[in-house]
Amino acid sequence: VCSGVHVNKALLREFFSSVRHVITPHGEVHVTLRDKPPYSNWKIEEQAAIAGFRVHALRLFDEKQFPGYKHRTTLKDAAESFDSRFCRTRIFKISSLRKTSSSMGVRDAEEEEEEGDESSH
Repeated sequence: VCSGVHVNKALLREFFSSVRHVITPHGEVHVTLRDKPPYSNWKIEEQAAIAGFRVHALRLFDEKQFPGYKHRTTLKDAAESFDSRFCRTRIFKISSLRKTSSSMGVRDAEEEEEEGDESSH
């Protein structure tokens, strides 16, 4: 895996960590990335989860909603054309799930409550 992947994963982790300190309790963080390598290798959902965020919604990126938007790249040999059909906007919210320790590791308290409800039926 290219070292650039590790750098971008760290960038995303730090971004979500710093956003966590300024976002309102019901606020959203929108991040748009392509769903193809190398971007998909950044594992954005995992980086967000480390800071306590979860994906709330996933939408196709519609560049028409952003007047003046023009794709830019840092790759000098990249093609001039850009196909935004492979881009998705992930909308993240702060995870409201409480975590509890169990013999199997960390689990969501809500999952444990649901399992308890199912066994009582």
